[in-house]
Amino acid sequence: LGFFTISSAYNLVRKVSNTSIFSTNIWLQALQAKISFFMMRMLSSRLPLMEELQRLGVCRPSRCFCCENPGLDSIDHVLCVGEISRQVWVSFQVEVGAFATPSMIKHAIIQWWLRLAKNKLLRFVYQVLPSLICWHLWKARNVALWEGKVLTAMQVHRFVLSDLCVIFQVHYKDMEVGRYSWPSFYASLVGWKKPTKVILVRWIPPVLNIFKLNTDGCSLGNSGRSGGGWC
Repeated sequence: LGFFTISSAYNLVRKVSNTSIFSTNIWLQALQAKISFFMMRMLSSRLPLMEELQRLGVCRPSRCFCCENPGLDSIDHVLCVGEISRQVWVSFQVEVGAFATPSMIKHAIIQWWLRLAKNKLLRFVYQVLPSLICWHLWKARNVALWEGKVLTAMQVHRFVLSDLCVIFQVHYKDMEVGRYSWPSFYASLVGWKKPTKVILVRWIPPVLNIFKLNTDGCSLGNSGRSGGGWC
């Protein structure tokens, strides 16, 4: 004999696909849909950069707009190894610990996702932060391309930190963190410990000439058998 439900039948007949580390960490409730879709396109090499457009037959000079010494307008350069992007990644890594120097954006992202976290708050930040960094580096690239304004690494850093603090406060409303700098924000998460709550549970005897029947939780709303004790 078994316990049948519609969901159990559905799980039996459906084809379950493998869950990748990328889909697990970009499709988060904490991230805006536009950021998740951007990350999906970026990881699939489908951003409108000259490196990708050249494969479609669009020929024009491939140079970035964010570095003093322009490099290729490619995903890895704009989001990982370029002058601005490298400084932004390092500005967050310096407080966390040792990171390998990545040559590809996927490597830079995975290092954060696979990093061991001391608590659930750090785990949340390690999941969300790489997507925010990529998103704001992409926005900075487009501002430089279409508006002619080159943002500094510190400006991009502040935009990322601002979004991270807003997202964090939405999901952890009762948690006070340092909002004005990454070192203070990170230090407040490292020192966080799950609060403990002590509840005194004891049996209270009845008054004289009164019978008391104790039951467990399964008897609530249960028309079948349940256990109990009395004195």
